[in-house]
Amino acid sequence: MLEVVRGLGYTHCPVEGDVIGDGERMKAKRVIGRTITKKARRTLLLDSQWSINAELSSIVSPSTVYQHPNGQALYVITDGLSRLYDPSDAEIFIAIVRDTHNQIRASHILEGMLPEGKDFAAQVPDLVAQLPGLLNMKPEELDYSQSSLEIIDRKMRRRGREACNRPPLFPALLAYLGEVVRRQINGQWRMRLAEDGETWEPWIIDPDNRACPPGMIFIMRSAMAYC
Repeated sequence: MLEVVRGLGYTHCPVEGDVIGDGERMKAKRVIGRTITKKARRTLLLDSQWSINAELSSIVSPSTVYQHPNGQALYVITDGLSRLYDPSDAEIFIAIVRDTHNQIRASHILEGMLPEGKDFAAQVPDLVAQLPGLLNMKPEELDYSQSSLEIIDRKMRRRGREACNRPPLFPALLAYLGEVVRRQINGQWRMRLAEDGETWEPWIIDPDNRACPPGMIFIMRSAMAYC
Protein backbone atom coordinates (compact mmCIF):
# COMPACT_ATOMS: atom_id res chain seq x y z
CA MET A 1 0.00 0.00 0.00
CA LEU A 2 1.28 3.47 -0.87
CA GLU A 3 2.75 5.24 2.15
CA VAL A 4 1.94 8.96 2.04
CA VAL A 5 4.56 10.81 4.03
CA ARG A 6 2.98 12.73 6.92
CA GLY A 7 4.63 16.09 6.54
CA LEU A 8 4.07 19.17 4.49
CA GLY A 9 1.53 18.05 1.89
CA TYR A 10 -0.31 20.18 -0.64
CA THR A 11 -3.12 21.07 1.75
CA HIS A 12 -0.52 22.52 4.12
CA CYS A 13 0.97 24.90 1.58
CA PRO A 14 0.28 28.64 1.78
CA VAL A 15 -1.47 30.63 -0.87
CA GLU A 16 0.69 32.80 -3.12
CA GLY A 17 2.04 35.83 -1.31
CA ASP A 18 1.70 34.38 2.20
CA VAL A 19 4.80 32.19 2.32
CA ILE A 20 6.73 34.38 4.75
CA GLY A 21 4.93 36.11 7.55
CA ASP A 22 7.09 39.24 7.43
CA GLY A 23 6.08 41.13 4.30
CA GLU A 24 9.24 43.20 4.33
CA ARG A 25 11.31 40.10 3.76
CA MET A 26 9.34 39.39 0.60
CA LYS A 27 10.45 42.69 -0.91
CA ALA A 28 14.16 41.91 -0.95
CA LYS A 29 15.48 40.44 -4.19
CA ARG A 30 18.08 37.84 -3.35
CA VAL A 31 18.33 34.08 -3.19
CA ILE A 32 18.99 32.72 0.26
CA GLY A 33 21.30 29.78 0.76
CA ARG A 34 23.38 28.00 -1.83
CA THR A 35 23.25 24.60 -3.45
CA ILE A 36 26.10 22.28 -2.47
CA THR A 37 27.34 19.01 -3.92
CA LYS A 38 26.82 15.59 -2.41
CA LYS A 39 30.54 15.45 -1.57
CA ALA A 40 30.44 18.85 0.13
CA ARG A 41 27.42 17.77 2.18
CA ARG A 42 29.18 14.62 3.35
CA THR A 43 32.25 16.66 4.31
CA LEU A 44 30.12 19.11 6.29
CA LEU A 45 28.38 16.34 8.22
CA LEU A 46 31.72 14.91 9.35
CA ASP A 47 31.50 17.69 11.92
CA SER A 48 29.74 16.00 14.85
CA GLN A 49 28.15 19.29 15.93
CA TRP A 50 25.61 19.05 13.11
CA SER A 51 22.36 17.57 14.36
CA ILE A 52 18.99 16.78 12.82
CA ASN A 53 16.23 19.24 13.66
CA ALA A 54 13.41 16.79 14.34
CA GLU A 55 10.67 19.43 14.21
CA LEU A 56 11.64 20.84 10.80
CA SER A 57 12.51 17.44 9.36
CA SER A 58 9.06 16.11 10.24
CA ILE A 59 7.55 19.01 8.31
CA VAL A 60 9.63 18.54 5.14
CA SER A 61 9.74 14.72 5.33
CA PRO A 62 11.13 12.77 3.52
CA SER A 63 13.77 15.52 3.29
CA THR A 64 15.95 16.35 6.32
CA VAL A 65 17.02 19.59 8.02
CA TYR A 66 20.27 19.78 9.99
CA GLN A 67 21.38 22.64 12.22
CA HIS A 68 24.79 23.65 13.57
CA PRO A 69 25.51 25.55 16.82
CA ASN A 70 27.11 28.30 14.70
CA GLY A 71 23.66 29.09 13.27
CA GLN A 72 23.97 27.38 9.89
CA ALA A 73 21.23 25.15 8.49
CA LEU A 74 21.47 22.36 5.93
CA TYR A 75 18.42 21.28 3.94
CA VAL A 76 18.95 17.82 2.41
CA ILE A 77 16.17 17.59 -0.16
CA THR A 78 17.38 14.30 -1.67
CA ASP A 79 20.61 12.33 -1.36
CA GLY A 80 22.18 14.36 -4.17
CA LEU A 81 20.42 17.70 -3.70
CA SER A 82 21.17 19.93 -0.69
CA ARG A 83 21.13 23.61 0.25
CA LEU A 84 23.33 25.28 2.86
CA TYR A 85 22.21 28.41 4.73
CA ASP A 86 24.49 30.78 6.61
CA PRO A 87 23.16 32.01 9.98
CA SER A 88 21.20 35.03 8.70
CA ASP A 89 19.71 33.03 5.83
CA ALA A 90 19.01 30.08 8.12
CA GLU A 91 16.63 32.23 10.15
CA ILE A 92 14.63 33.07 7.02
CA PHE A 93 14.67 29.44 5.84
CA ILE A 94 13.35 28.21 9.19
CA ALA A 95 10.64 30.89 9.15
CA ILE A 96 9.58 29.77 5.67
CA VAL A 97 9.29 26.14 6.77
CA ARG A 98 7.30 26.96 9.92
CA ASP A 99 5.05 29.57 8.30
CA THR A 100 4.30 27.27 5.38
CA HIS A 101 3.39 24.47 7.76
CA ASN A 102 1.16 26.67 9.90
CA GLN A 103 -0.78 28.39 7.12
CA ILE A 104 -3.44 25.91 6.09
CA ARG A 105 -5.90 27.24 3.51
CA ALA A 106 -9.40 26.04 2.76
CA SER A 107 -8.77 26.19 -0.98
CA HIS A 108 -6.28 23.81 -2.51
CA ILE A 109 -2.86 25.31 -3.28
CA LEU A 110 -2.94 23.90 -6.82
CA GLU A 111 -6.45 25.08 -7.64
CA GLY A 112 -6.39 26.49 -11.17
CA MET A 113 -2.60 26.16 -11.46
CA LEU A 114 -2.32 22.81 -13.25
CA PRO A 115 -4.77 22.80 -16.17
CA GLU A 116 -3.33 19.42 -17.19
CA GLY A 117 -5.19 17.85 -14.27
CA LYS A 118 -4.76 14.10 -13.96
CA ASP A 119 -2.71 14.09 -17.18
CA PHE A 120 0.05 16.27 -15.68
CA ALA A 121 2.48 13.39 -15.08
CA ALA A 122 2.05 12.10 -18.63
CA GLN A 123 2.75 15.59 -19.97
CA VAL A 124 5.91 16.21 -17.91
CA PRO A 125 8.30 15.70 -20.88
CA ASP A 126 6.33 18.17 -23.02
CA LEU A 127 6.12 20.69 -20.18
CA VAL A 128 9.87 20.50 -19.57
CA ALA A 129 10.46 21.01 -23.30
CA GLN A 130 8.46 24.26 -23.09
CA LEU A 131 10.57 25.70 -20.27
CA PRO A 132 13.51 27.05 -22.33
CA GLY A 133 11.14 29.16 -24.40
CA LEU A 134 9.22 30.37 -21.37
CA LEU A 135 12.36 31.42 -19.47
CA ASN A 136 14.53 32.43 -22.42
CA MET A 137 17.04 29.66 -21.72
CA LYS A 138 19.14 27.38 -23.87
CA PRO A 139 17.75 23.81 -23.87
CA GLU A 140 21.17 22.44 -22.92
CA GLU A 141 21.06 24.44 -19.67
CA LEU A 142 18.28 22.16 -18.45
CA ASP A 143 20.51 19.19 -17.63
CA TYR A 144 18.70 18.27 -14.36
CA SER A 145 21.74 19.35 -12.31
CA GLN A 146 21.91 21.46 -9.18
CA SER A 147 23.46 24.31 -11.19
CA SER A 148 20.46 24.30 -13.53
CA LEU A 149 18.21 25.03 -10.54
CA GLU A 150 20.36 28.04 -9.68
CA ILE A 151 19.89 29.35 -13.23
CA ILE A 152 16.13 28.85 -12.94
CA ASP A 153 16.08 30.71 -9.60
CA ARG A 154 17.60 33.74 -11.32
CA LYS A 155 15.20 33.49 -14.25
CA MET A 156 12.25 33.27 -11.87
CA ARG A 157 13.26 36.50 -10.17
CA ARG A 158 13.38 38.25 -13.53
CA ARG A 159 9.96 36.98 -14.56
CA GLY A 160 8.34 37.84 -11.24
CA ARG A 161 6.30 35.88 -8.70
CA GLU A 162 2.95 36.41 -10.42
CA ALA A 163 4.10 34.90 -13.72
CA CYS A 164 5.83 31.98 -12.01
CA ASN A 165 2.72 31.01 -10.05
CA ARG A 166 0.27 30.65 -12.92
CA PRO A 167 0.06 28.72 -16.19
CA PRO A 168 1.84 28.23 -18.49
CA LEU A 169 5.01 28.84 -16.46
CA PHE A 170 4.01 27.18 -13.19
CA PRO A 171 3.29 23.71 -14.69
CA ALA A 172 6.58 23.80 -16.64
CA LEU A 173 8.60 24.83 -13.59
CA LEU A 174 6.93 22.21 -11.41
CA ALA A 175 7.53 19.53 -14.04
CA TYR A 176 11.25 20.36 -14.26
CA LEU A 177 11.87 20.59 -10.52
CA GLY A 178 9.91 17.39 -10.05
CA GLU A 179 12.03 15.65 -12.65
CA VAL A 180 15.21 16.75 -10.87
CA VAL A 181 13.87 15.22 -7.65
CA ARG A 182 12.55 12.10 -9.39
CA ARG A 183 15.94 11.38 -10.94
CA GLN A 184 17.73 11.97 -7.65
CA ILE A 185 15.60 9.45 -5.75
CA ASN A 186 14.93 7.07 -8.66
CA GLY A 187 11.23 7.67 -8.22
CA GLN A 188 8.06 7.62 -10.30
CA TRP A 189 5.36 10.21 -10.92
CA ARG A 190 1.90 9.46 -9.51
CA MET A 191 -1.26 11.54 -9.63
CA ARG A 192 -3.62 11.58 -6.67
CA LEU A 193 -7.05 13.15 -6.39
CA ALA A 194 -7.15 15.62 -3.50
CA GLU A 195 -9.72 15.57 -0.72
CA ASP A 196 -11.69 18.31 -2.48
CA GLY A 197 -12.54 15.71 -5.13
CA GLU A 198 -11.55 18.09 -7.92
CA THR A 199 -7.82 18.86 -7.78
CA TRP A 200 -5.21 16.40 -9.03
CA GLU A 201 -1.93 16.41 -7.07
CA PRO A 202 1.40 15.28 -8.57
CA TRP A 203 3.51 13.13 -6.26
CA ILE A 204 6.87 11.40 -6.68
CA ILE A 205 7.17 7.94 -5.16
CA ASP A 206 10.59 6.55 -4.30
CA PRO A 207 11.52 2.82 -4.39
CA ASP A 208 10.58 2.52 -0.69
CA ASN A 209 7.05 3.83 -1.44
CA ARG A 210 7.68 7.13 0.32
CA ALA A 211 5.80 9.99 -1.30
CA CYS A 212 7.19 13.45 -1.97
CA PRO A 213 5.03 16.40 -3.12
CA PRO A 214 7.21 18.32 -5.61
CA GLY A 215 4.82 21.24 -5.38
CA MET A 216 5.90 21.80 -1.77
CA ILE A 217 9.56 21.87 -2.79
CA PHE A 218 8.78 24.29 -5.61
CA ILE A 219 6.85 26.64 -3.32
CA MET A 220 9.69 26.72 -0.80
CA ARG A 221 12.26 27.39 -3.54
CA SER A 222 10.01 30.07 -4.97
CA ALA A 223 9.75 31.73 -1.57
CA MET A 224 13.50 31.67 -1.15
CA ALA A 225 14.04 33.10 -4.62
CA TYR A 226 12.15 36.21 -3.59
CA CYS A 227 13.71 36.67 -0.14
